[in-house]
Amino acid sequence: MLDQDRTDYIIAYRYPFSKYAKELISASSISMSEQLLSRSFDELIGILNNHYPKESQSIDIRSVTEFLTRYAVERAILSYYRDPTAISLFSEFHSKRSLDIYFNNTKDMDLISDDLGISSYHRSANLNVIKVAEFLNNKSSSNNRLSLKYMNIRRGLVYLEDALFDIFLKDAFYNAVSKGLPISKDLIPKEIMQFCSRNRLSYKINYSIKQIKSVKGKGSIEWIERLLNIPIPDGRHRVVNLILAPYLVNVKALDIEEAVSIIRDYIERCKALNNTSITESYIRYQCKYAKQKGLKPLSKAKAIELLSQFIDTSGIFNEKADKA
Repeated sequence: MLDQDRTDYIIAYRYPFSKYAKELISASSISMSEQLLSRSFDELIGILNNHYPKESQSIDIRSVTEFLTRYAVERAILSYYRDPTAISLFSEFHSKRSLDIYFNNTKDMDLISDDLGISSYHRSANLNVIKVAEFLNNKSSSNNRLSLKYMNIRRGLVYLEDALFDIFLKDAFYNAVSKGLPISKDLIPKEIMQFCSRNRLSYKINYSIKQIKSVKGKGSIEWIERLLNIPIPDGRHRVVNLILAPYLVNVKALDIEEAVSIIRDYIERCKALNNTSITESYIRYQCKYAKQKGLKPLSKAKAIELLSQFIDTSGIFNEKADKA
């Protein structure tokens, strides 16, 4: 059992997206020193490059406050660069970290259910129960195991066995960590803005994290293959109908359903940054239309013009790799 006077900051350390963490940070006096900014930046670069920081061996108010401060600064740094892939990698790391901790401390759910967007959560007859609306708001639509048609639903509630609930929690934790990212630039402290303007966010994509299955081979266009692993926060409708659908069905010569599956998975990653109204039926229609009309994807020049409105395209368009 936790000592009652230690509960708040232990929960804050375990779940830095929680209200307990936000309250601790709000009550702290944070000095945006060069040392803090440099350490937070280095830790963030490590996370993005799959070199994860070690967990603190002592959980006291000082170590927790320092950890939460770096977490908040790292979110602000990510928001300055507004790099969708970096945001996704950061969210993956922290959601997995907190989820692993939760699996060893499942009684914590009583304290964090609101932060996970499942305030209705309770146990009944050895099942995990939440409202249908909360279930739909959190689950990934690409996960067939969580399809609503397979769920045990009664009177507006979803009843989940432990195995399915664990799968559902992966999405809920990810959503909780990524919520609010990127922060509006007018809310980023000026010290962080100035620090970021002098430093470059450099990392290599870890393709094992939420990777879209590669379809490289004969007829591949390298920059589109890279695009499939870099989610974007806006312009997804145009990317689907002008780039991805024509590329997959006419350049890669995939069948319609395979192309739909690849695009659907890509859009799910994009939703982690900003929701979209794109549906599977829209994707299927665009794939069929591209096939029927024999459409080709946008040229590289036009794609740069389109995508540069939403992201830094340097991670997609590599001049040395794209000479052909």
